[in-house]
Amino acid sequence: MKAIIVGGGIGGLTTALMLRARGIDCELYEQADTIRELGVGINTLTHAIRELTGLGLLDKLDAIAIRTDELHYLNRHGQEVWREKRGLGAGFDVPQFSIHRGRLQSVIHRAVEERLGTQAIHTGCKLGSFTQDEGGVTAYFFDRNNNHVRTARGDILIGADGIHSKVRHTLFPNEGGPIWNGLMLWRGARDWPTFLTGNSMIVAGGLHAKVVIYPIAEGESASSRLTNWAVLVKTGEGGSLPPRREDWSRVGKREEPHHRDAGILGISVLRSRSPAVLDQRSRHVARRRRASDVSGRLQRRFAGDPRCPRARRCAGPCRASASGADGL
Repeated sequence: MKAIIVGGGIGGLTTALMLRARGIDCELYEQADTIRELGVGINTLTHAIRELTGLGLLDKLDAIAIRTDELHYLNRHGQEVWREKRGLGAGFDVPQFSIHRGRLQSVIHRAVEERLGTQAIHTGCKLGSFTQDEGGVTAYFFDRNNNHVRTARGDILIGADGIHSKVRHTLFPNEGGPIWNGLMLWRGARDWPTFLTGNSMIVAGGLHAKVVIYPIAEGESASSRLTNWAVLVKTGEGGSLPPRREDWSRVGKREEPHHRDAGILGISVLRSRSPAVLDQRSRHVARRRRASDVSGRLQRRFAGDPRCPRARRCAGPCRASASGADGL
């Protein structure tokens, strides 16, 4: 049996490894000219890590990620509502990882090249159409100028080509576009002082605006981490089409979340100039005070230090830096 996989993201690459482990031949087709590191942070829960561990990738992920050991839920003033252990500390047999999405993809990508060979991955191949018959599936691929570049034949075709999937649209042509839930997300990553255990994750805010913060890699010094942040604001009504197409590299503007409900969190968003930022075109930092001040307030708040400012100034966790995954 041979499978044709459309899409070279995390889903497509992992599928290739899964098929290979079960003795099924496959080839992967990606429309981008190269498979490169894109995105910001992603929080990979234990059920996902268990699958990647089964593929022999635990040690490689452990070398580039942070083992998230606790999660704190805060209200919009930075006051704790709930905390819980995560990963091994919560009794699971594998850790929970916070990791840069691109680095996660690179680990899986390298494993595919090693186990299937580089010849199994075809880049610059956008799916144009496919046909089925009793013997299998034939797929036709084109370059960015719509020139036919490849024809692939297999027993099955697997669509791992994202939210705007050509495979899905072919199978369900009248389904329509993705339905927006009314939420807009601003996100980024930068080097930031460690807070709490150094492996902690924070979710602060409510249903209309919140921030998520967690470290995703070692920092420039022993006392810092590459920290991922996300500002999530309800900007429209759910059930409608999104205002614009998703874009990894679209540069956010400071005033976009600031004039909306994100203001209740005391957040201002500005362009990061830190050299540790992975891609300065699309990264931002949420802050209002010096990094050392924010880190100190976080530590004092959770230690019950009486020097901690009153609630109106305890939005420190909401301003520190924030994070996300492809879902936060």
